Amino acid sequence: MIGTTISHYRILEKLGEGSVGVVYKAEDLTLGRAVAIKLLPPERSENSSAALGFQHEARIASSLTHPNICAIYEIAEHEGQQFIVMELLDGNLLSDTISGKPLTVDQAIDLGIQLADALDAAHAEGIVHRDLKPSNIIVTRRGHVKILDFGLALLTVPSSTSSTRHRTTHGYGSSTAGTAPYMSPEQVRGDELDVRSDLFSIGAVLYEMVTGRRAFDGRARVDVLDQVLNVAPAPPSMFNAAVPAELDRILKKALEKNRALRLQTAGELRADLHRLRRDIQMPPASTQRKSMRKWHQSGSAAIGGALATMAVFYWAVAIEETQQMFPLASVPPVPPLRVQPGAVVRAALDLPPVRVAMPRSEVSETDVPKQPSVVKTASAEPVAPVRPTVIAAPEALQPKASELAREELRVARTKADAGLYAPALSTLKDLVAKYSGTDEALDAYFLIASINEKQAQLEEALAGYLEIATRYEQHARGAEAWFRVAEVTLRSNRKERIWEARQAFARVADSYPASSWAPRALLSKGELESRNRYHQRDGELGIVVPSALISYRRITTDYPESGATEQALLRLADLYEDTKQFEFAADALSRMANRYPHTSGEAWFRAGEIYRRRLRDTVKARAAYERVPATSRHFPDAQKQLKRLG
Repeated sequence: MIGTTISHYRILEKLGEGSVGVVYKAEDLTLGRAVAIKLLPPERSENSSAALGFQHEARIASSLTHPNICAIYEIAEHEGQQFIVMELLDGNLLSDTISGKPLTVDQAIDLGIQLADALDAAHAEGIVHRDLKPSNIIVTRRGHVKILDFGLALLTVPSSTSSTRHRTTHGYGSSTAGTAPYMSPEQVRGDELDVRSDLFSIGAVLYEMVTGRRAFDGRARVDVLDQVLNVAPAPPSMFNAAVPAELDRILKKALEKNRALRLQTAGELRADLHRLRRDIQMPPASTQRKSMRKWHQSGSAAIGGALATMAVFYWAVAIEETQQMFPLASVPPVPPLRVQPGAVVRAALDLPPVRVAMPRSEVSETDVPKQPSVVKTASAEPVAPVRPTVIAAPEALQPKASELAREELRVARTKADAGLYAPALSTLKDLVAKYSGTDEALDAYFLIASINEKQAQLEEALAGYLEIATRYEQHARGAEAWFRVAEVTLRSNRKERIWEARQAFARVADSYPASSWAPRALLSKGELESRNRYHQRDGELGIVVPSALISYRRITTDYPESGATEQALLRLADLYEDTKQFEFAADALSRMANRYPHTSGEAWFRAGEIYRRRLRDTVKARAAYERVPATSRHFPDAQKQLKRLG
């Protein structure tokens, strides 16, 4: 085929092949331009239904003129073979662009706006695409979206109940045609469709853009369709901390099962995304000035290198900057730390975390200043590190003073809850100056960092949490501080944020193993490792495995009673199965079924399938199938297998 001429088009190279036709790059000999040609195979050209569908796609797409829809130039026939001539696009499929990893929120919003605009144009012409998915969308090298493949599109007429919606008249393919993970619930049921079906599909595409995973996924098509009908996907922010709450809300509305409660038009989605982009790109001017001034004057890049592997100097800088923000009148200033040979810390997986040394603070009531004071820089002479200690409340502090501190903290929280952040911060800074070393001061530090986080002042929030994590390292809440460090790092624009956040989560589990934050940190660490496809050698199995497998396994062994264990067991089973460790996968599912009865139907059936199909162990397979409860949707299939096993 390469080098041949069809009509006035010379075939240059093959670009791809699908179920409908083969696409080639060609040269238009008349106009001297490069085009794409989609050929209907000869054997399908003889099929009248396929030929009509091919013509249907061309007519639908050619009726639309929009910069985000692939342009159709011509439909013709050459020696009995039909072909479509279309715009040649220089870019990648969206599915390849995502490739299991989330796009940046800004990029996803931009692409989403373009997709919504293209759909708005198609819907205005009474066209429902019906097969929107990442593999039917191209992102050009200039970042422009192009929607492809209108082969399943439906022609509609305006509904009598709304001028913005349409009811189906006709199209090609069955009433339930489409790609399972991106089909709307009404599409799965075979109901009459309107433009809102496409809005559900674009919601699923946007979800995948910002999480790197499908909103609805499963091992079999029937499992995926069941999720589309019955399961609400988890908020995207659970898998990508950079996703703002407003985007969670938009996608929740787009993926609403009841189309009457769903986003009603593509224009509505486009407007929501435009507003979100405006809010993200236009933080308060005072925030920008303050942030730029602070970090340009410091002469360092944000907090400095990787959180767990930088030299001790990194933490000294973080503490010094934060002390300028949050005066600690009664705590002696931290002397500058000198980096000694070997002081650079390797990854938390190799060496235990470094602990920042703090001198013991002795404070009396007379030492507490009446007004906040600024901590002065200490002598530059190096000091010998001493063991960090818990900063206890001064014994001389009378109950009355503690009551005053609690009251000031309550007032600050009330102001913050009301959105009065500046007055709240002022109250909190006074509090930590007057009552340094108390539990109320520690609460105030957390609240200051939280307020900065809410105001999108992520560098200030990160500095605040780092101050807590290092100054109160032996305090029980040190674990919470490190967990917040990881979360804020993920939301930041730091170049190494994924790696740094992973190390911070690891530090929580390694330094505070008895804390309730430890299993949560391991679960978050595992999710991060899974999304970014980290691998390492597993000492127990003796093979290279996904790093997430090790994190999830540690939860199940070290924290069997934690709230994270159920999710860990499920994900552990998936990873064991993916790595062909079928015995371990079945064991994880059995433990999950025994510990969490509400999962027994799914877990016992999956265990039975593994024993029967992978391990060829009919005895254990039968035992697993017998334990599938009658209330489970898998019960009929389990009974069938039991009959086959005799």
